[in-house]
Amino acid sequence: MNRNCGLLMGFVRSWALFIMIAWIFPQTAYPDDVEYRLKAGLKEEFSDNLFFDEDHEKEGWSAVLTTEAGVDNSSDRMKTALSGQWSRTFLKDYHRLNNDDWVVKSAVNWNAHEKTACHLNVSWGEDSDFDSYLSSTGLLLDTEKHEFLKGDMSVKQRFSERFSSELSLNYSDESTDSDTDDADDVDLTSKGGSAGIVFQASELALFQFYAGYGLYDYGTSTVEQVYASLGFSRNPEENLTFFCNAGSRYTTYTYKVLTGIDMRSYPVRYIYKDDHNYTWGLIGKAGLVYKTDDRSMQISIDESLQPSSGEARSMDRTSVDISGYRRLSKDLTLRLTTFFRLNRSDDGESEGKERLKTFGLSPGLSYQLADDFLISGAYAYTQYRSTDYQLRKNVFKIQIECSL
Repeated sequence: MNRNCGLLMGFVRSWALFIMIAWIFPQTAYPDDVEYRLKAGLKEEFSDNLFFDEDHEKEGWSAVLTTEAGVDNSSDRMKTALSGQWSRTFLKDYHRLNNDDWVVKSAVNWNAHEKTACHLNVSWGEDSDFDSYLSSTGLLLDTEKHEFLKGDMSVKQRFSERFSSELSLNYSDESTDSDTDDADDVDLTSKGGSAGIVFQASELALFQFYAGYGLYDYGTSTVEQVYASLGFSRNPEENLTFFCNAGSRYTTYTYKVLTGIDMRSYPVRYIYKDDHNYTWGLIGKAGLVYKTDDRSMQISIDESLQPSSGEARSMDRTSVDISGYRRLSKDLTLRLTTFFRLNRSDDGESEGKERLKTFGLSPGLSYQLADDFLISGAYAYTQYRSTDYQLRKNVFKIQIECSL
């Protein structure tokens, strides 16, 4: 009951904020500078493993109703955007598991000077779309809810036609609610920043150097990393871009180890000490982007250390992503997305070594019935492997989206 009340109040606060800002914006800009957006969508899915469970595979239908509203405001030097989204998930045979998700996003892009640009993004919300989390991270999130508050800002400064620099900061506060045992809840606070220099060697090639710092605090353990990378990108053709960067990181793992119990105190006091582990690792990303008027393809390979919400540790992650589309006609588009995630944990903690592999494949087709009406269908296959077990899931889905 308290959780539902919290969801309702969060939803009410979010839309109250949205309405307030939407009302204020027209007062501070010319009417032509304001654009309002309103979207609604309905997605129907059939899954042969609805809860992605090894021992209790349940097939079933689900539906997701989504509404989204936003307002954009722009002037000569500044662009601002605010949007709110609410969705309701209905499970045909498991009504007690129906749930609500919501998110509020804001963005500010400010050209402070002819050579200086500033960007700010903030998102706040609550979600239970763990298929999306699995595809982006390769990790299972075995909880009822994932709450988050994220923000990042950056400043880009151009010194000449060839040289520029960038400074960025980020912050994230995430928590997971198991709804069954508070001991299973995990909070994650992460913060970091990076600084970089970009050299435009020619119209077709540029080089960049970045150095940064990241801190991930799980309450009972922390992970700190410093890193540096060198990269380049090149456009051998107008429609083709290659990019590659590689570097190294130094990581410090700090976690608490139980050393004793003080039986003389009441209640009993557990005595911990901080233990540390230090590792070196490689980081990097490479890929290509090809795009024309009627087709597109993107391929990327990434190696990095990433925090994992829902688990009190970070993972060395290798990611491979391939996506593309082909426009068969003016209104008909064929799409294909595939991904692979390899998460490795070997940080000296009690969990020890672990390798988690996730693979996904999703072909789809979309048809633009009108300028503001889209219908699409897709099939999605997902496979998840851990050291002890393996999961598979097949999903068929159809979606209708309408812009008002």
